[in-house]
Amino acid sequence: MRTQTLLIAAAAALAAAVTTSQAQTVYSANVVGYVNVTIPANSFSLIANQLDTGSNTFNNVLVNGPVSSETTAYVWTGSTFNDLFYYDSADASPSPAGWYDVNFNPATNTLNPSQAVFIQNPGSSAITITLTGQVDQGTNTWTPVKPGFNFLSEPTALAGTPLDSTNVNYPATSSEDTYQAWTGAGYGATYFYYNSADASPSPAGWYDVNFNPVDGTPSVWPAVGAGFLVFHGGGTSNWVQSFEVQ
Repeated sequence: MRTQTLLIAAAAALAAAVTTSQAQTVYSANVVGYVNVTIPANSFSLIANQLDTGSNTFNNVLVNGPVSSETTAYVWTGSTFNDLFYYDSADASPSPAGWYDVNFNPATNTLNPSQAVFIQNPGSSAITITLTGQVDQGTNTWTPVKPGFNFLSEPTALAGTPLDSTNVNYPATSSEDTYQAWTGAGYGATYFYYNSADASPSPAGWYDVNFNPVDGTPSVWPAVGAGFLVFHGGGTSNWVQSFEVQ
């Protein structure tokens, strides 16, 4: 999956601050922009919406790019996937253009910041979905992280940022939490979180299977517009993130 990002602020300094992920005093209440997520032909991509429209339904945020009924979304429910289908004016039914469930009812699913969804493009040409909206600032509570498998995204467009960064603050719980990226053809390597309650290794952070730290390896962490898979141990954890753009 290839992504292209442009975050537009009231001044060039604000835009630069977003792309370098510096969180300091806010001089503008709103930072808006867009993210282009390209889904190659004949492939699945695990994508994220990291810009808030205020009403982040599928039929609000995933409308620029899907092609007729060839484009399918797979939404994780916690135990299985629900299928959604995109229909446009080239299709005989239903109408109007948009996302529908298997019974042809308009989709009511959301794709909020911190959520991720699989999009299948079985066509012979790549499609590009343009996501637009506002960068959420301040302290926000995101999708609760439930026990077991979760398909999530970093809530803000911070490419290559580890999940335990103060700008992400994913609520990991010792070595019971694992992280895997989606490669486009399957899941990547598994990484494990260790904290002060674990016997080893140290310091707290994410490690590979050989106990090598990976927090400082940007290529391990999600690209802009990308989702990931985590396995969460213990009970449901609230995800609270504080983020400001200067």
